[in-house]
Amino acid sequence: MFSDFKKYMLCILLVSLISATAIAPSASVANDEIKALEQKLEALKAKAKRKIDYDKMRAILEQKRNEVDEQIRQLDLEYSDVKSSSEVTVTEAKKDDEKFDIVRSMKDKPIEMTFEQGKRPFRIKESKKEKGMWFMENQNNFQKSPIIVNEKNLIVMNGFPRNWTINGEFKFTQKGSNCLLNQVQDPRRVFKWAC
Repeated sequence: MFSDFKKYMLCILLVSLISATAIAPSASVANDEIKALEQKLEALKAKAKRKIDYDKMRAILEQKRNEVDEQIRQLDLEYSDVKSSSEVTVTEAKKDDEKFDIVRSMKDKPIEMTFEQGKRPFRIKESKKEKGMWFMENQNNFQKSPIIVNEKNLIVMNGFPRNWTINGEFKFTQKGSNCLLNQVQDPRRVFKWAC
């Protein structure tokens, strides 16, 4: 569609052309020039319609891409135990292993996540579908991520919504009576609970 400014400019142009012919009959505007202006006007209308069509199609495709991204995220969550052959779920480790102790130390305890947006409450939950699979769950909105240990013995949680900065690898440490999971990418992002 034409903006009011474009309409205004076309009106000024047409008025000036008409005025020029009224003031100076010798400088009359040829029919070819008027036709050329009309053709430009039609081309601008067609381009505006194509822009509207483009915006509509782009919005539909963006929505479909978001739906597919969500389906992929859900699939990754459901099959996180086999997604990468180099990853092992925390609870598949031996009970006396440090990996198991990390999960066991979180079980049934409130976990506080500190990051750039503030603090959020979390808890770990065992999967109802798959025994031995554990999830870290946000207690405000119930978004969750599987808890995985990679080949570098780092806790990996990448199942939260893709725009969440807390997705990533975490290193376990213990300070006094507190256990911590510091994000490798940004150590200011910390899960903390009483050991």
